[in-house]
Amino acid sequence: MREPRAPSLLAAALLAVGIGAPYALAQVDPLGRSILFVRGADGTGGPGDTENLSDIDNFSTLPGNHGFGWLRTLLELDGFTVSQHVESTSPLTLPLLLPHRIVVMGSNNGLFSTPEVDAFDQYIDAGGSALFISDANWGPLWGAAAISDNLFLARYGAQVYQDSGQAALLLRADPGRFLLPDHPVLSGPDGAGGASDVDAYDGEGISLFQVLPSTSAYQAFSIVSATGLLVRLNTPDGSFGPTQPAGPNDSAMIVVETPETRIVGHFDRNTFFNANGAGTDLTHWHNGQLALDLFRYLASVRAQIQSVGSGCGAGGTPTLSANPPALGGVQIFALTGAAPNAPGFLFLGMGAAAPAPLPGGCVAQVPPVGLTALPAPNTNAAGAWTLPIPIPQYLSLSGLVLTVQAATLVPGGPLLGIGEASNGLQLRLGYPQ
Repeated sequence: MREPRAPSLLAAALLAVGIGAPYALAQVDPLGRSILFVRGADGTGGPGDTENLSDIDNFSTLPGNHGFGWLRTLLELDGFTVSQHVESTSPLTLPLLLPHRIVVMGSNNGLFSTPEVDAFDQYIDAGGSALFISDANWGPLWGAAAISDNLFLARYGAQVYQDSGQAALLLRADPGRFLLPDHPVLSGPDGAGGASDVDAYDGEGISLFQVLPSTSAYQAFSIVSATGLLVRLNTPDGSFGPTQPAGPNDSAMIVVETPETRIVGHFDRNTFFNANGAGTDLTHWHNGQLALDLFRYLASVRAQIQSVGSGCGAGGTPTLSANPPALGGVQIFALTGAAPNAPGFLFLGMGAAAPAPLPGGCVAQVPPVGLTALPAPNTNAAGAWTLPIPIPQYLSLSGLVLTVQAATLVPGGPLLGIGEASNGLQLRLGYPQ
């Protein structure tokens, strides 16, 4: 796991005000830390699977186990809260799903009703995220899991095939295997390499995905190629289908992205089994790192930036600009058009911009909650400065909204007669665009 960067001035300011949940993006589960695993009913695991379908309460390390208990522990140690819903206990409803940032269709095999599928779609539309994993042993029929997942996936431009029965080791070093090698699922939040990289992961009895045209606002795309692997075709009745080589629209991992939601399709449950799990498990290759990167990504939102208002200057228009605030990246603030050779400050407040007119004609954009003043460089002879500030990789910051504004001290300036102010920048911390 990549070590967090040392807290910067920005990080210190965020920590000082508590990184409060009320200022996170308004979405399902605003903290972005709750995961709901959906599994099939007890005793429906199919031939040879007597451990209730990858149960998060199963911590067995016996040879050939099918437990997700170690995955649960890994996620809880990373700050997630984890719970489970068993299909037979109650239907999927919007109130059941909305408290969670991520829903894992991880061992389901039921034939969901139209209202249940609609509830899932409404959850996604509200900003939820989801992970789909299929498997042959998830049901009384070979294709039961694929049939269940495909009730949901068509809207998002994808379908999952039946389990091919094939084992696969996927390597970053294989030419063309990782189609988007810097994607956060494969490289962590910064996409720059290092300890959060996934260079190799595997599965045993894999279920590949096909990317299809979508008529909705969502469209799946592939980030890991299925080249050289086999797909087992679906059949109308869920019986054992024939195999064929994967085609150009087939994928070992699919992603659906919008600014608010993510959906990922991963090709096997065995990747995440407890130690000594059947076929493979979390301790093999970089499977554990893949799990962390995958769930951190699913919990994230996209970094965004918006300029609000305009500056007021002594002789020009001070303008503040910056790159989108990506977790694990460096935020470069740049001020131009200000008075030359003047001391400066960067003001930060938690939440969306809150315009407030000030005497002299300037407008304060920074909200008062957690108001913090950070020292900025003096402007140069051209009335400009740049200020780089590292943003930590703390996932708890994902979705956090804050507003910043620059000010320079200028005697007789329009800001209370002692300075000038830039426009404001409303920032949402998240993953790179």
